[in-house]
Amino acid sequence: MNKKAIVLLAILALIFTCVSISAADLETVDEGNYTISVPAGETFKNVSILPSGISFHLSSNGFMSDIQKAMFDGKLTKGEDLLYYYIDFNKDSVANCSSLNSTDAYMSLIENNTGVEQDSNGSYKVFKYAVKTNVSDYDYVVIVQDQGFLSMFPQERIVGIEGNDLELLTEMADSVKFK
Repeated sequence: MNKKAIVLLAILALIFTCVSISAADLETVDEGNYTISVPAGETFKNVSILPSGISFHLSSNGFMSDIQKAMFDGKLTKGEDLLYYYIDFNKDSVANCSSLNSTDAYMSLIENNTGVEQDSNGSYKVFKYAVKTNVSDYDYVVIVQDQGFLSMFPQERIVGIEGNDLELLTEMADSVKFK
């Protein structure tokens, strides 16, 4: 074999090893309405999330009732460097909040809060926050929308993944499977 072929094979073996190591670092978890691959060995805690920038309209039940209707559950790593969450905009808890009632409304909320769309591959959209108001704010949010039957009937359900490692976020987004 000549030297070029040996170098090429070595490079291919290195690339294969890196891809294998990257994939081995994730484990799939079942979150009820969807599955997602998360970093193996990472500890997550449940959190309630209220997206910033939502304008609330007082209902007959009062302001606190509106806030509770717009909250949704997510998971945050103990180190707080990774967050993922699920929203079904057809559920009463979100649909009753007049300013957050669809996937499009949520995407607009992100864009209005200085999120700049970076990339879109059909199954998810990547936003980079141009301005971070707190040091602990994330750099990116990846939104995965349920594409529905044969990807022809998008549903009003999303999984949002936020963090600073774009490669990890897109790997996680690729792994999301809605039930």
